[in-house]
Amino acid sequence: MEARKFLDVFTDIEINNKIRDYFLDVDVTRVLMRNKDMTCLIYIESKHLIPKEMIFSMEEAVRLSLFGMNERVHVTILERYILSDLYNLETLTETYFSSFLEELSHYNHTLYRMIKRGSYSISEGILTLSLEDSLLAHDREGEIIKYFATIYAERFGMNVGIAIKYIEKKTVKRPDLEEEMLRRAYSYDDVVSYNEGAEDAIEEQGESAAKPAVKPAAKPAAKKPSADASKNKKYYNRDQNAGNKKFSRKPSDDPDCVYGYEVEGECTPINQLEDHMDSVCIKGQISAIEEKQLKSGKWIISFAITDFIDSICFKLFVKDEDKDATLEEIHQGGFYKVKGKCEMDDFAKELTITRIRGIKPIPDFTTSRKDEYPEKRVELHLHTVFSESDAVTDIDKMIKRAKAWGHKAIAITDHGVAQAFPVANHCVTKDEDFKIIYGLEGYFVDDLKTLVLDSDHQNLDSDYVVFDIETTGIGATRCKIIEIGAVRINKEGEVTGRFSEFINPGVPIPYKIQQLTSITDEMVKNAPPVEEILPKFFEFSEGAMLVAHNANFDTSFIKENAKRLGLNYNFTALDTMTLAYIMIPELGRYNLDRLCKYFGVVNAHHHRACDDADVTAKIFVKLLQMIRNKGINTVDELNEIGKDNADAI
Repeated sequence: MEARKFLDVFTDIEINNKIRDYFLDVDVTRVLMRNKDMTCLIYIESKHLIPKEMIFSMEEAVRLSLFGMNERVHVTILERYILSDLYNLETLTETYFSSFLEELSHYNHTLYRMIKRGSYSISEGILTLSLEDSLLAHDREGEIIKYFATIYAERFGMNVGIAIKYIEKKTVKRPDLEEEMLRRAYSYDDVVSYNEGAEDAIEEQGESAAKPAVKPAAKPAAKKPSADASKNKKYYNRDQNAGNKKFSRKPSDDPDCVYGYEVEGECTPINQLEDHMDSVCIKGQISAIEEKQLKSGKWIISFAITDFIDSICFKLFVKDEDKDATLEEIHQGGFYKVKGKCEMDDFAKELTITRIRGIKPIPDFTTSRKDEYPEKRVELHLHTVFSESDAVTDIDKMIKRAKAWGHKAIAITDHGVAQAFPVANHCVTKDEDFKIIYGLEGYFVDDLKTLVLDSDHQNLDSDYVVFDIETTGIGATRCKIIEIGAVRINKEGEVTGRFSEFINPGVPIPYKIQQLTSITDEMVKNAPPVEEILPKFFEFSEGAMLVAHNANFDTSFIKENAKRLGLNYNFTALDTMTLAYIMIPELGRYNLDRLCKYFGVVNAHHHRACDDADVTAKIFVKLLQMIRNKGINTVDELNEIGKDNADAI
């Protein structure tokens, strides 16, 4: 078929803008329906990299658009990238390696864990993967080499040599369980992901997934449970007259089993589980339970179980009349030993314990930490759940723990908030020998920062170079300049010169930056490097003061590159954003678009250095007139009006 834009071919898909943006200029070269496995193959070509997570999301969106809830049909997008010459093996791998891992996590969890635990290096066109030395790694070596070589060849058109290097397996000491529980928050969403539209496929399987993977040996005639066994195990009998729910189960070799027949065997830590482990025992605490009723009336119950180092899910298929009894035996917060098969779940796309052979309650194997030091300490640096993105612990639990350890006080030091104070206040009574120290981590504002950067006591009747830069990112030390645009104006505000140059950054421009600036690799690949452009910019700016919108950002890149090239940076700079804070405090917001609207200036192409520099120059001329109307004639006088100005701070 003739190549067409992806969004012109699939017009009715429902997807968020973040994902849609990656497919705006992607071409569809072929669509094929493979009937043997009910897979719709979509071949695409793209001039920019698309993260694999975006590919997977688009596959699901297309499937829902074309086939609705029919889980038997799959959609697979096959990418081919036509990238610029700025991509080589090193830059491509650095940018795309997270997508390699994302893809492996969906299709082969064993290989994913191997690669994720290792590292990679590139030398002389060879990609060397360093893997932990194990029999499984040696067994899968050929598969790993084939996977990477095929992806580089078919997806990127690169013939890459792949080498495997084996390193000593890391041994990680298990941290104290209680400390680990306090440090890490376990989210059920991270453990259990059940596909809502999978009922039909599950019903085809029937209850086979719940049966033992190995049929147990013939058992002798069932004996009446002993008095001791009946204490540990409940038996549910059908009582139609009373309307009681029934829970029938064959007698087990182990009378303590609440499901299945036996759970014999050594327990394997959850973080050491691999795909296709036929008979494995794990132990842990049930952290979450999810129930879903199928069209047949049966229930699938998913249990998240954690050993406090890692977590996994196991599933049971039960009849409607058995559900309540099952949940009474296997409940959230309880500790259990589970035996079954470890394999990838086709719907959840993650390792799961299936074909459950047995489930048995076990004692709580965690140990509580104790503070046995005679002289108790006082915690003076405590963050609570109110410290956003920093802590997950409720203050009442921490106070309870401090009291249990015999501490006499605890200090709250959240990030700039006091929400924990009233909660803490209610955790301590007046007659208790325990003190809450109320505090927080405050923030300092640089109220000594001047409006003018690197002042040399100039008069405002000067020449100015109003400039803007576009970069590959926001970090001056690691990101590159890709464009410099500048306008030189005299003291009357008249334009006396223009400067506009692309710069070859030597690395690919991230797709998000391409979308923001409209600058592509093709536009800069033949441009001079910064070593040639920056000296020309310095020559253009000689004898003038620099002006930029958010000047700290732009000048930081200029200074960093000047330092690297051995150039002398001796410019004074003014910032239209901070000047606007002082001159028009009622505006509220001071981005370039807002200032353009306020002053009636039209920006033809925002986020292009030449256009942004042009409109910034027009805005600066108007601000400069406002400054002069206040009788300010020098940069030192300008700094004075900003010293005590709350808006500037």
